Amino acid sequence: RFAVVVDPLGGDAEKADAGASSGTIFSVYSARAGGEEGGTRASVLRRGEEMLAAGYVVFGAATQLVLSVGRGVDGFTLHPSLGCFTLTRPQLRMPHTGRFYSVNLGHRRQWSEAMALHVDLVSQSKSLRYTGTFVADVHRTLLYGGVFFYPASSRRPRGKLRLLFQAAPVAFLMEQAGGGSACGAERTLEIEPGTLNQCVPVAFGSRSDVD
Repeated sequence: RFAVVVDPLGGDAEKADAGASSGTIFSVYSARAGGEEGGTRASVLRRGEEMLAAGYVVFGAATQLVLSVGRGVDGFTLHPSLGCFTLTRPQLRMPHTGRFYSVNLGHRRQWSEAMALHVDLVSQSKSLRYTGTFVADVHRTLLYGGVFFYPASSRRPRGKLRLLFQAAPVAFLMEQAGGGSACGAERTLEIEPGTLNQCVPVAFGSRSDVD
């Protein structure tokens, strides 16, 4: 038996009306015994390194599925005539470094001085790419490398991305593709969530860009 965690549809209605991409993120754990609600919570409130599988679907110009069952990462594209996903990117591997960085610079004044200086340093060697749709930005980072940030801020001192629904599944995919993910000094997959909606500041991307 399995327990599945789903972030059903990322991207707000305003972005959808403007034709921007949206996406769904999911992860799979082995189910633990217990009452229905208690068993489900116990099954998913675990470190991401205990995950069995993770993936996301990007709804955009093409519908793309990116999936890992713990043996690398494969990319699939929905075939419009057949109505099924076909393997189009077998065994995706991230480049060791990348040309792009992704972060919402509109929040810069809310960051710590150290974080602002770090992003300034990154911007000297990389070009900014940011859509505001989490799954789309993650997908680009996975394909082309670089780094995605969602740092802590004065408004959101614990970050915005939810560990269980967003950060851990993406970290699993990044590591399976040869990249990395960190929440400050901690490896994202080693953090055990205390609540279903616990948020974390996080960075994902190419191994050298995250380290």
